[in-house]
Amino acid sequence: RVTVPVPLASDLDRALALVEEEARTASHVEEKRAIATISQFEPAGQAILTVEAWAPRGQVAAVETEIRQAVHRRLRAEGVF
Repeated sequence: RVTVPVPLASDLDRALALVEEEARTASHVEEKRAIATISQFEPAGQAILTVEAWAPRGQVAAVETEIRQAVHRRLRAEGVF
C-alpha cells in the first residue's frame, strides 16, 4: 500500500489512472493488479490517493519504493505537481 498526496485542484480521475498504471508496471507486482482510490481529503488542500498492489513475500518494501518513485516521476511529468 502506497499513499500519494496530490493537490485538490488536480484532475483526480487522471491522477488515479496514472497511479494505477505506474503501480501495474512495477517489476514485482503480482498479477499486475493494482487499485487506486481517493482515501482522504486533507484540510491543507490535498487529496490522498492510495494504491494497493500484491507483492511477493520479502519484496513488499522494494515494490513500495519502486511504486513511489515511478508515481512521483509520472505525476511530475504530467504536471500534477
